[in-house]
Amino acid sequence: MNAPWILIVFLAALDEGPIPPALDISRIERRIRVEPEYVAPPLHGLLLLDEAGAFRCWAVFDKTAPDAKYYDVLYFDRNGDGDLTEPGERIVGTWDEEAKAAGMGMTLRVGDVPVPGTSTVHKGLLFSTSPKASWQGFWFRIRWAGEVDMSGGYEPVGRDHTQYAQSAAEAPILWPCPGRALSFALWMDDPCELTIGAENHVNVLIGIMGSRSDTLAVVDESFVDLEKNALIVTVLARDASGRELLTQSRIRGHC
Repeated sequence: MNAPWILIVFLAALDEGPIPPALDISRIERRIRVEPEYVAPPLHGLLLLDEAGAFRCWAVFDKTAPDAKYYDVLYFDRNGDGDLTEPGERIVGTWDEEAKAAGMGMTLRVGDVPVPGTSTVHKGLLFSTSPKASWQGFWFRIRWAGEVDMSGGYEPVGRDHTQYAQSAAEAPILWPCPGRALSFALWMDDPCELTIGAENHVNVLIGIMGSRSDTLAVVDESFVDLEKNALIVTVLARDASGRELLTQSRIRGHC
């Protein structure tokens, strides 16, 4: 007798215009032209901050002292020229005890980021080392073009954030552009296990995937208009007798 199993598939149909042509992220050269002298082993990430993926900004974490508890220094390539030694590109984080419970005890604030050659300005970029419980990695938040809140990166399942790399060549690439194809993730501590006939609660994240599984940049909940756009959940299951079940439901409300 086969054991019961359930597969959940999410499908979003948005009426937001054409999706920009795909960019093969794997072919992006990951090399920093000029780097500072680091105090601690640096951790590297690369953000693409325009729709074409051409405006590329390095984010490299360092420490104020080798024995500092957290990575509290960020070198951020504001103008995307690959030089991390320019004025204004070294940000020192601040500790906020009240924000510790939310995973933002150590926060590094970049501020607004203009996209060269355009009128677009991303608002309020910040990073956090997310020292909460056993969570790992780095988290960011940005208001894309001053309009859509994006945050991440996230794993497809679980609560860990993006693991930044020890070398530029292995750096994760994050692309928090809300106009690209959507991906889904479960915002839960463990893989989702549902019980047939029982009430189950599932937290779903919707966002834009970058170069790795831990680079999902999530859109805010208001991005998907559930009256105008369709968010469909398809549940495929097999019961204890081996009989296959299939149901579809449209999500009509945010949590």
